[in-house]
Amino acid sequence: MVSSLAEQGDAEPVFEASHGGSSVTLPLLGAEHTLVSERPSAVMERLRIADPPMRVADLAELVGVSARTVQDELATRELLGLVARVGRGKAVRWTVVRWTVVR
Repeated sequence: MVSSLAEQGDAEPVFEASHGGSSVTLPLLGAEHTLVSERPSAVMERLRIADPPMRVADLAELVGVSARTVQDELATRELLGLVARVGRGKAVRWTVVRWTVVR
């Protein structure tokens, strides 16, 4: 994995030891590469046509995946600036800000 990242010109993972074990931090790939698929996902498709913004539970039900799967995808896409949270707490809804990663 480390050599594959280096071949692609990406940052290497960070290995850290702590009192109870160890951890590995993988780089969040930038504009040239993304951790999410280049093709639009079913979650993004639903969000794009949604008006008003949608809740995680509603997206999960519509797409047929778990709420955790939707949360993970939205968190990654939020870091890439593709989606945004609207509201707070249990009232949080999600909306598409930008459809593609700017290269």
